[in-house]
Amino acid sequence: MSKINEGNAADQVKFGPEEVRSAFEKSLENAQALSTDFAQKSIAMMREGTEVGLGQFKALASAKSVSELMEVQSSFLRKQIDFATRQAKEFQTLSEKAMSEFTQPMRDVFSTTFKFH
Repeated sequence: MSKINEGNAADQVKFGPEEVRSAFEKSLENAQALSTDFAQKSIAMMREGTEVGLGQFKALASAKSVSELMEVQSSFLRKQIDFATRQAKEFQTLSEKAMSEFTQPMRDVFSTTFKFH
């Protein structure tokens, strides 16, 4: 086993319950704010998806021929694939941000208190 500064690990800990509680509370505050971000993003995406779907119904209803109908449907499918790809990327970015911000207060406490040399 390796030694930590010629002492034991308990000597290296420079925080108490108050610091941990404070970091935990900050993590919970971050989680609440991030859940609001997720909800708002979800609602915006649902709204956009609904608007695109309604536009598709209008375009299909106004098609004058089978070939125009097929073109409208093909265009819609391409837009849906682009929309799903963009949505996945946005939620991935938001998830990464959420994980980072949620864990940051606790990482800060531990990184500043455990001084391993």
